[in-house]
Amino acid sequence: RGSRIVGRAKQIRKRIAGLEDQLAMHKAKIQAERAKLNPVKWDISHWEKEIAIWQEQISKLRQRLPGWRSKKGGSSS
Repeated sequence: RGSRIVGRAKQIRKRIAGLEDQLAMHKAKIQAERAKLNPVKWDISHWEKEIAIWQEQISKLRQRLPGWRSKKGGSSS
């Protein structure tokens, strides 16, 4: 059973890494588009929405990792 948990955690970490790569690419696209003389606002808005969705997914995936609370620091007592 322990190896299943490790395998699942590895899959989650890979998914998080992939989403973080997508975030970085979209942030670069937004920066490049804003630098243009006539930026396409629809594109920027679309990419910002995707970024928000992916950030939420990353947050939820991190909560599924074993021991994620201990990484947040401190306890409630």
